[in-house]
Amino acid sequence: MLKPWHKEDIWAALRTRGWTDPVAGASTDYTIGQAYDVSRANEHLTLLFVADAGQGYTGDKSLEEVVVAGRTTDRLWLHRRRDAKWRAELHAWADALSGVASRGA
Repeated sequence: MLKPWHKEDIWAALRTRGWTDPVAGASTDYTIGQAYDVSRANEHLTLLFVADAGQGYTGDKSLEEVVVAGRTTDRLWLHRRRDAKWRAELHAWADALSGVASRGA
């Protein structure tokens, strides 16, 4: 379930690793609730906020994870609580996208 703090934390984690602020893109599938483009140097990523269609929710309540277009292993689950587990997974995910050794929370 996407909360405003999810995106705040994601954008902050990516900015500290040199990525640009996100630019909203168009979703290409009914399971994609939101899409954003970020870049740095010669790299470009499209982040897709994906819905769990089986939940029966609509809108931001249906969004459960962030995936990177074309990179099926780079997934970030949107935790229900803004806790240490969320922060650790967020930082490991941002590090993996950025090609750096994980620096942790």
